Amino acid sequence: NEIYVTAVGAKKEINSDAVFYTPHCDGPYWFLPFASVYRGLVGVTPNEMVRTRFNLQHESRDQVLNMYGLVAFDYNRELHWIDHIPGKTNKERRSVVKLHYVVYPKGWHWYGNLVAYLNTSYNTWARGNFLKTLRPAGVYEYVMAWWIWLTTWFNAMFEETIGWSNVVYVLGAYCCGPTPFLILTSFRHYLIYICTFGFREPMVAHGYLMRDAKLFKTIALTHLGRRLLPLVQLPNDIPGVLLA
Repeated sequence: NEIYVTAVGAKKEINSDAVFYTPHCDGPYWFLPFASVYRGLVGVTPNEMVRTRFNLQHESRDQVLNMYGLVAFDYNRELHWIDHIPGKTNKERRSVVKLHYVVYPKGWHWYGNLVAYLNTSYNTWARGNFLKTLRPAGVYEYVMAWWIWLTTWFNAMFEETIGWSNVVYVLGAYCCGPTPFLILTSFRHYLIYICTFGFREPMVAHGYLMRDAKLFKTIALTHLGRRLLPLVQLPNDIPGVLLA
């Protein structure tokens, strides 16, 4: 657990603090099954300027954490970032208390301790690098600051457009063989539509919906093209292709 104090003014310089203004996941352990680490943010100062946003969730989940306000998210799996609301200013620095909770299957205390240890160790290591590059003074500090920002940006773009969980699903389906791979990846986008449109509460996480639906529809169309294109005979089939 820790106290975080937001920098004063708009974000301009490339330093480690810039990652908070860039969509990011806090931890790297998205692949640990059956357990999650949740980070809770509790506002301890008045705040009208800094907004916490969640890329893949519904926009109603974005929050401006005022004093005693609370928001929590998955430390390793949920994209989030902060920005400034135009026209709003704070009289003092926005400060939040970061609280952490490990959730794991009942009785799996050894596994919960392992998850807690891994995430605590990573957070300590990452915080040390952030502090070293908060005010970069030399070439090494500037390179590290850029490296932190670039890796954060790449991971965010990958998670926002493809998703690590989808990679695991696709690879698992591929390992099952050609026919299971075809079936498991050709119709999944329809299941995504059905499972999403069947509910109205909570609000639809539009980012997850669009990401997963586009990915698996693209894979389905790739399967279709792979099987149909070898059957096309040019130039005789040009009218049929254009009609399709």
